[in-house]
Order: sequence, then structure tokens, then C-alpha cells
Amino acid sequence: MTIFPSEILSYFSEIAERLWTGHASVMVGAGFSKNAVNTINSTKYPPNWGQLGDAFYEKLYNQKPDDKVKYLSLLKLAEEFEATFGRSALEHFIQNNIADSEYEPSDVHKMLMELPWTDVFTTNYDTLLERSCKDVISRKYDIVLNQSDLVYSNKPRIIKLHGSLPSERPFVITEEDYRIYPKKYAPFVNTVQQSLLENTLCLIGFSGDDPNFLQWTGWINDNIGKNNAPKIYLIGVLNLSESQKKLLSNKNIVAVDLSNCEDVKGDHKKGLQLFITYLANQRSKRDNLEWPFLSSDLKTFQLSKDKNPEFLIKEWRECREKYPNWIILPQEQRDKLWMYTERQSSDKSVFEQLQLFEELDYIYELNWRLEKCLFPIWNNIVPPFQQILNRYNFFPTEIIERREINIDTCTRNDIDWEHYKKLWVQLSLSLLRFYREEHFEKEWTATYDTIISIKKHLSSEQLAHFYYEQVLNAMFKMQYTEAKKLLNEWPQSNMPLFWGAKRAMLMTEFGQLKEAASLLESILTEIRKKLNLSPIDNDYFWVSQESYVMFQLKMVQQNIRWGQWNNQEKEETNKEDFDERWNDLLQYKCDPWNEKKYFDLMLSQPYIPQKDVTVKSEFEIGLSTRTFTLGGSSKDFITAYTFLRYLEELAIPLSLSAVNIDNKTINGVIERIKHASPKWGIAILNRYRSDKVVEVTFDRRQLTNLSISEVDNYIKEYLNRFETLLPERESNPIAKVYTDKVPAVLSRLCTKCSDEIRIEIFKLYQTIYKQLISLPQLDKLFKNLIDSSNKNTLKQASELLMDTPILDANSAIAQTTFKEPFDFLKASKIEGKLKIEPKQLNSIYLKASENSNFRINAIKRLMFLYEVKQLTKNQEKRLFNIIWQYTDDDGFPQKTNYYHFAFIKWVHPTHISVESLYREYIKNNNFNIQGLRTEKGIGMSGGGDRYAEELLYGSQTINNSDGVKWSVEEFESLLAKCEQWWHLDKHYLIDEKYKSEGFGGRVYDEFLARFKNLTNILSRVFGYSKKDLNAEITQRLKSLINDMEIHDVSILKAKIVFGMYDDYKTYLIELQKALISQNRTVLVDALDSVILVVHSSPYQGLKDFLNQLLEVLSIPLKWRIVEIMSDIFDIIKDLINHSEVDLSNIEGAVYSSLEYISSLNINSETISLADYLLLKQKAVSLASILYKKYSNNDNSVPQSVLEWKSIAENENEFGDVKNRWLVS
Repeated sequence: MTIFPSEILSYFSEIAERLWTGHASVMVGAGFSKNAVNTINSTKYPPNWGQLGDAFYEKLYNQKPDDKVKYLSLLKLAEEFEATFGRSALEHFIQNNIADSEYEPSDVHKMLMELPWTDVFTTNYDTLLERSCKDVISRKYDIVLNQSDLVYSNKPRIIKLHGSLPSERPFVITEEDYRIYPKKYAPFVNTVQQSLLENTLCLIGFSGDDPNFLQWTGWINDNIGKNNAPKIYLIGVLNLSESQKKLLSNKNIVAVDLSNCEDVKGDHKKGLQLFITYLANQRSKRDNLEWPFLSSDLKTFQLSKDKNPEFLIKEWRECREKYPNWIILPQEQRDKLWMYTERQSSDKSVFEQLQLFEELDYIYELNWRLEKCLFPIWNNIVPPFQQILNRYNFFPTEIIERREINIDTCTRNDIDWEHYKKLWVQLSLSLLRFYREEHFEKEWTATYDTIISIKKHLSSEQLAHFYYEQVLNAMFKMQYTEAKKLLNEWPQSNMPLFWGAKRAMLMTEFGQLKEAASLLESILTEIRKKLNLSPIDNDYFWVSQESYVMFQLKMVQQNIRWGQWNNQEKEETNKEDFDERWNDLLQYKCDPWNEKKYFDLMLSQPYIPQKDVTVKSEFEIGLSTRTFTLGGSSKDFITAYTFLRYLEELAIPLSLSAVNIDNKTINGVIERIKHASPKWGIAILNRYRSDKVVEVTFDRRQLTNLSISEVDNYIKEYLNRFETLLPERESNPIAKVYTDKVPAVLSRLCTKCSDEIRIEIFKLYQTIYKQLISLPQLDKLFKNLIDSSNKNTLKQASELLMDTPILDANSAIAQTTFKEPFDFLKASKIEGKLKIEPKQLNSIYLKASENSNFRINAIKRLMFLYEVKQLTKNQEKRLFNIIWQYTDDDGFPQKTNYYHFAFIKWVHPTHISVESLYREYIKNNNFNIQGLRTEKGIGMSGGGDRYAEELLYGSQTINNSDGVKWSVEEFESLLAKCEQWWHLDKHYLIDEKYKSEGFGGRVYDEFLARFKNLTNILSRVFGYSKKDLNAEITQRLKSLINDMEIHDVSILKAKIVFGMYDDYKTYLIELQKALISQNRTVLVDALDSVILVVHSSPYQGLKDFLNQLLEVLSIPLKWRIVEIMSDIFDIIKDLINHSEVDLSNIEGAVYSSLEYISSLNINSETISLADYLLLKQKAVSLASILYKKYSNNDNSVPQSVLEWKSIAENENEFGDVKNRWLVS
């Protein structure tokens, strides 16, 4: 046995610890290839760097190098070689000199590759490492030859950093290759860098002056920083001087020089063999780290029918008894245990074979394995579990009920009663947990009553478990007062340390962070005392507890320090101490952070439900493979439940701000379990700090599965809990998290609840508004409430909302959280008279009379009352006198937030001509023309332009025949402004630099949106009065339209209005192309053109044209192009309501489309969820118009329309869908 110097032994020991705990990688240099066996000439060896350099020199200068040039840079020689002979010759020369095919890997290669490296990096071009793997059974390496391979590779890998024979080029060899390497091969550099951050890196086959060694260590230090980089071990027969060792040490490289080791005597191969053999021998000392073992512990996937269950129980028991007592079984070990548990875990047939008492052993062993795998009991085997427990009465004094087996009457002498009593209690606690997770209240209560009756018989471990379950049950049911009470009642005497840690973590959710931290610190101290008294050996009970209590304590401390930057120095000190200790504990696979990273990685990925049949297209054309999934559960699904159990095993407080659990992880969990375990998902939602999780929990698919009564019950519960927890909001983290989330939850539930419950939600909104309680997503709640309420409900809501405070419209709170309600409530959606007290109405008038920003919102409320015909004539007069009480420089009422054109139609003082004021405003103002602005910055407004909107909506158009009619002179002035706008700003569409993404979006897109206003003005304002325009104006308009079209502005509607097509068929061809465009702007312009062509084009009266136009519109309906069917429905509605066009030619396509949409459902794969819901809304709306049309004409209503009437009347339909019935 070789005796190593103590210093070298300590290095070897440290490397071995990291290696056998999965945290070591190796980089192999050219010197290691010297161990290869030449199959042609046994005395020949692969060249090292010096020998390769000599070969370059001899080829370049036709002579061998002498001592003076012996150590010239090989990289420079390679560059000279390339310059002289070319790159191809250089690589051919390297291939010939290395002569890879002449050599075979030796035993040393195989020994190296059998070790559990996380990755093997090599700068060698030869394939010795890869070829040695064919004799390695215990490891499967992915070979990474280039950066593309890296993407899909799995660890462990052999990563060829500098190219590979025979054909993976270029070889990295010249100075230029090395100069550009960090940028050109950044993924390789990053991979090595990441490996170094996570693992110990060993370098073998390198010398201290090896160019590869110098370059790679340089890049690592450049990227990570010398002070941050972990130590790198350079191992070999190095023969270094002290000064050389010191130089390496300064670069964070530990030189492990084996030249003076016994038996080595300068033999490089012998030195590496000793190093590799030492590492291999350390495995036996860590056997329990690999529990369970495939050879001895894991044998049976599933019990065959011809085998006695006793055989499996014995196998499982022996495996359990070897368990090294991790608090959390490491993920790799969980996967192994689950592989040999999953099939059996849901098998009900075995219960028919089990004998009395044997059945208790079986379900105990199965349950133990499930709990170690962090997986709940399968629902289908819970009834047999419960039936088995119900057969036994181990506590006849407390449980009066007589059962099949009663301990006081059973005469069997071969039974270990204490053993089975313990099993029975443990299994009862496990079922209590299951019933809580699945919200089986009746079963939970029955099990609770049983356990409470035998409470005095529980061990300290069982008692702690029982209280923990009670607290979690109360929290699941949102009974936080009860949960806090139970937490305080929980007996602390003789409580096992880790249960004390769990209790401390629960305390944090009720604001007791400092108390919890103090408790955790004392528990950690006690654990370390226990650890000092007992050797670790193969039992990781205390080291595991230490690791996870440190994890819990760090989490609590982070929350205490949240925002307290004065404690940052202390925190950094603690972090260093913790990190150092955690690194020590990693060798025992106690790694909370890696567990968390694993869950984050797995659950943040998009969830794709497992299908019964999957179809994979093969390479051969027309060939595909179908895969049928028979039973089992996807790993995705299992990981979600595993994570939830992981949270509970550590009592992680989801409501705290600084809990390092990503939103994507929680969202991923709920996405995976919400259909199978909806109540569990909601329990997580209620406690989790972010409201983003609401979007996943209560999405449309989930709500579709709920009846209106179920939704009502949810809402009642949320309303009640909100009222209870609101007073504790500032002092209690879980109360704050819950109350903050209620608006987001209700914003979704309100779309599918009864009208009575909607009124209750409006009352809650009124209360919040009155108290100005700032909560997230209040605006979304209010919007969805309005969208899903009918006219009667909105009337009642209006009465409630009139009794809310009027806010300063320019205040931050009014512009963010508490927007004026009557900005959203529309008079057209209200039915019936409102009940408003005179005193309340008068207070609104008084606010409106003030010359302040309160006036803005007060006038909005009064105008709402005016539009619903709530005001008397005198009240109307008072309102408009108040409106005109204060005017701006243009003569219009100020502090009203209304556009100027609106006042033309409203009552106004007789001495004021509002139309004249409006004309003057249009004359004296201009568009938002960037070219006329003095400041350089471009505001990203999404195309908003107040002047353009005033002109568009105040002028006569097909939508507004009562608008202002402009004279030819005024049109000429307006056209000049339009031309000026286009010519000054069109370069933003032409210059390529404006098409690149910037902060807030592309400048190009901003100006496309702005010029959309110009398109509307040309087609609607000028187009409506085109008969009044002279030839010069018309020609200028057409020139402007042509120029806009050249520069990609969608201008179809303007062209058709001004008859810029030779014939209507050309227009129809362009329309058809635009309707299938992926560009939404082009599509909307085309749809607008259809409305305008019917009312304001040269072809509006041509029957043949209209029939062909309808045929074009019917194509998306016939072809089921669902992305634009909703738009076509809108066009058809408009044609029914506002034209005399005969639609009989497309009625069949319309009815067929309505039938098709009614046949879809929310899970249909042929349509996206967003398209389906929008299409359903539009279908209800169109069907209601058709129903009204047929009913008014006393015609029979088509069946497809009646079907949609039935959908709209279905009480379980979404409110924001069914309310579209009879709404035009």
C-alpha cells in the first residue's frame, strides 16, 4: 500500500469527497495520451506539445530545432506553418503526427472514465477517451464534439474543447485560434466556467508551461475573477520548483506534485495510476450515500400474481432499515426508489392477497416509500388503506367501536402488538394528511376524531405530526385564527428538534419572524451538539437536520433583514459562515439549494399534459410512429406533487416576501395539479405571496369545470375571510398575502357567478373604495365585474358606486388604483331608474362646481346620470351651467376630460356657438407632427393624437352624419396639414434605423400607428364629402394615398373610397389577400374597407359587386379560418344594423359557422383558448342580432341561432359571454 505525504493525502481526500458526492470534473491534457498503447510499434507514444512543436519546426526549416530554439512558442510555430502551407495542410500535418488510429486506450484511460466525474473536458484531438468508454459499463458518456452537440447533451459528457479527429475541425492550435476562442467558442468557455463554479476541477496530463493549461487557466480567471474562482488541482509528476508552485498558487491552482511519492520515481503513468486508484478506493467508504442500491435493495418493480406479498414486504422492510435517515431523500435517490415503487403504488389487486396484520405491514412499507419519494397516496388505494385500518382496534378503552381485530379480545400470541399499534397510528396520520390535501372534509374529521381520542397514547413524534396536520388543515381552509390558536397550543416539551423547526417556520406566516429565528438558532445549536456526540458514519440524521435548519434559518433571516440595509455587513458574514458549512455538508448529499434548483428547473418549464397517444413524424416522408401510453404518470406530474410535499416537509412559509421560490415554479406546480387536486392548488394560491399564481389557478379552463353554485361558494368564502383578515393586514404576513390576492381571485370568479353574488362583490369594491385600501388588480376586478354583469346588476352597482368618494382626478391613487368608476360604466348598459338620495346628488353638484381636479370626476358622474335620463330638466340645466362655468383658452369647458367635439351635441349657453369654437380649434391647431417639434425625443404614444381624434370624431362621416360639415376651403386647409404631416414624418418609416427595437418598442411601429389616424381621416372625413371636393383636392388626396401605400401604410379603405381601382375585381383580389394577412394592421384596414365600400364607394349600389364581396367575406367562414371569423362576424353585424345589403347569399356560411363554433369546447385542439373565447362572444352577439332580425320580421329563427340563444341563457355560461346577447 502506497503511503502518500500528508499534504498530498489531504488534497486527494478533498478531491475524493467532492468526486463521490457528484461535484468533481476533470480536464485531460496531451500528457495523458502518453498512456496509450501503440498497436504497431510498442515503443512509440503520442507526441506531447514539445514534440509536436519540434515537428512543426522541422517541417518549416528543414532541420531539427537545437537547444536555442527548443522552447519557442508552439502556437507561433503553428501560425507560421498555417501562413506557409495553409490551414488544410496544418490540420493534415497534425492528424498524421498524432496518428490516432495507431493507438488504443490503456487501462489507465478506462480507470479514469469509470470514476463519477460530472464532466470530462479535454483539449486533446485524439479519440482515446471516447474509445475507452466502450469498456466502461457503469457510466454512459455523451460525446460533445462541437457547440451544437452541447445543447442536447446530458451529463456526464466528454467535451472536446479544441476539435477532434478525424473530422471535427478546426483544431485550436495557432495564436489566432486562441485569441478568438473565448468569443467564438463562448458556450465551451461558459460550460467549463459553470462546471468550475459548481465542482472541483482536476487537471491531468498538463505541465506547468503547457499552452493549453496556461490559456484555460487564464480564461477562467478572466471570466470568474481570481478571487472568486474555486481552487483548481493540477495533478501529475510535475517536478516543480517552489517558485513555480507559488506562481501557480497565485492563480488559484494547487499543484499536487507526485514526483516524490513512494513508488513513483518520476514515472508519469505510475503517478496517475496511484491518484486514480486512490479515488476509486474511496467509494467503499461512502456506500450509504448511494442508498438504495440497485443490486441489493431494489429488485422488484411490481409484484407478480404468482408471488406471495410477504416476499415484497420483506424486501421493502430490509431496504427501509438501511435508510441513512436523510430528512429529505436526495433527488437522485428519490428517482431510484420511485422507479421501484411507482407500479406497485397504485396496484389495488394486491390487497386481495394480504392476510390479517400482514396488510398493515404492506401499507406501512408502501406509505413509507411514498413519503420518502415525497409523493401522496394515490386516490384509488385510499379506500383499501382506510378499510384495513378500520379492521383493527388497538385502543379499546378510547375507541368504543368493536372491530374485526380488537387487542383486548384477540388470542393470538404471535403478534407484536406494540409494533402494529405504532404502524396503525402512523398510517392514520398519513391518511389525515391525504384527506387534508384533497379536501375530503368528512373523512378528515372522522380520522381527526379517532386520533384525538387516543391523543395520550401518541409518541412525541406522532403528537407533533398531529398538531402540524391540524395547523395546516386550518390554513388550507383559510381559518387563520384557528391555525394561530393551534400553533400556540402545540406542546413544546419533548418535541423532536426538527418538528420544532417546522413549528418555527409556521410562526413566520403569522408575523413572528424574530421569535422564529431565535427558535431556529437554538434548535440549530442543539442539533450541532448532537452531531458532536455521535459520529456520522453511514447515518445522516443530524447532518441532514443541520443542513435543512440552516436553510430554514437563512430564509427567515432574509425576511427579517428585508429592507434593513444597515444589517448587510452582518448578513454577509453569516452568509460566508453558512456557505462554508454547507460546502462541508454537501459530501453527505445534504443540499437544500440544489433540491430547490432542481424543482425550479423542472417546474418552470411549460407544462404539456401527457396524451394517451402521441404521433411522431419519421424522417421518411409520410411515415409516422404512434406511441400509446398505458397507465403511469408523467414525470412532470409527479414532480409537482413531490415539490408540494417538499414544501410541507420543511414548512416553507409561502407568504413571506424573501422566500426564494420563483413564481414560475409555483405556477408550474398549480398548472400540473389543478385538475387532479384543485383544492390543494387553491390552498397554495391563498398562501403564496404573488398574485400571478391566480392566473394559473383560476383560468378559463378551470372555471369551465365549475358550476355556478361552486363558484358562488368560493366567492362567499373569499368575501368572509377577507372581512376577517383585513384588520390584521399590516401585522400578519399571511393576512396581507391573502387580502392582497382577493381582488385578483374575484376578478376571475366574478365572470361565472350568480347576479346576487356579483352585487356582493360590488359591495366589497364599494367598501374598499370608501376606505381607499390600496390592493393589487382592483381595476381588473372592476372591469371584469362590469363585463360580466347584466343591465339590472349594473343598475344596482351604479347606485352603490355613486356612494363612493370623488377623488382628485390627477392624483396618483386616482390614476392607478382607484380610477373613477363611471369611466367604465356606460349608460347604454343600464336599465331602469337609479335610487339616489337628493343629499348625495347635491354633494356631487358641489364638487363639480369647484375649480379643482375633483370637478373632473364629479362631472363624469353627473353626465352618467344625464345619459341614463336620471336628471330633471332643472338638474340638466344646472349641470351644463356648471360645465360651462370655467373655460380654457379655446373657450371650451375646462377640467372635464371631454373632447371638444362632444360639447357640440350637448346643451350649452345660448350665447356660445360651440360649432364655431370647434371650427376655430381645428383651424388653429395641428396634428402631432414630429418634424415640427423642437425637442428631439420621440414619445411612444401608440399612435395617440388628440387633434386627429377631434377631427375624426367631430366631422361628418358615415358613423356621424350630425358632425361638422367642412367647406371646400376648410378641406383644402386640412389637406395641407395632412400633406405636411406625411412629408415631415414619413422618413421614420423609410430609414432602416427606426426599425430596430428600442426601449418602449420600435419607432417605425409608433409612426405606422400615428399614420393610421391619417388613413382614417382621408377615408372617412374626406371620403364622406368627396363629392363636394374639387378636382385639385381629389388629385392631391390620391397622390398622398399612393405615396403612403409605397411606404407600407395600409391604405386599402382610402383607395376604394376614392375609386382608385380600374375595376372592383382588383379591389376584391387585394381584399382577399389582406383578409389572410398575418399583419393585424393590414387586416383591420381591409375590414374597415368593407364597411366603407358599402356606404361610400363608386361600387356601393352594384348588385354583382356586393354579391362577390359577400362571397369573399364568406371564404374565412367556409374554410374555418378561426383567427378572423370573429372579425367577419363583426362586419356581418354592421351590415345587418347599418345597411340594406342583401345577405341571403352568405346566410348558409354564417349558420354553418355558428354551428361549427357551438360544436367546439374550451379544450378543442383546433383553436387557441383566446380565439375560442373571443369567437364565442362574437357568435353570441351576432346570433342575437340575427334572432332580433328574424323575430321582428315574423320569420322562423334558424336552429343554429336558437342554439346560441340557449348557450346565452345557460346559467353556467361565463357572464362576459352570455351578456353579449341582444347587445349590438
